[in-house]
Amino acid sequence: MIIGRGMLANKFADYEYDNNVVILASGVSNSKEVLQSEFDREERLIREVIHKYQDKIIVYFSTSSMYDPDSRSSVYTLNKLKFEQLIIKHVKKFYIFRLTQIIGRSNNNTLINFLIN
Repeated sequence: MIIGRGMLANKFADYEYDNNVVILASGVSNSKEVLQSEFDREERLIREVIHKYQDKIIVYFSTSSMYDPDSRSSVYTLNKLKFEQLIIKHVKKFYIFRLTQIIGRSNNNTLINFLIN
């Protein structure tokens, strides 16, 4: 099962009908985001997924920003760490991937997408 429709979710299309794995590829992707309402939305989604699918393998994509001294105290990074802890505490089987920039064709107004087009 895949939750999300973006570039990352599309890369895991093979798992769409896999009932043992939940690919959580939805949430705040803008590392410069500061609106708490966006993080609240992601937290609600994560809590819902945990509640419904705690017996499944949950795959969550976090950030490697906690390793960057300039970013580790950002609202984005602190929320991602909080969400990791929610999953660690409440899910038996999980994978958390701390990614850097995700690059590829998307509908976002990013430099990479501009160069691709």
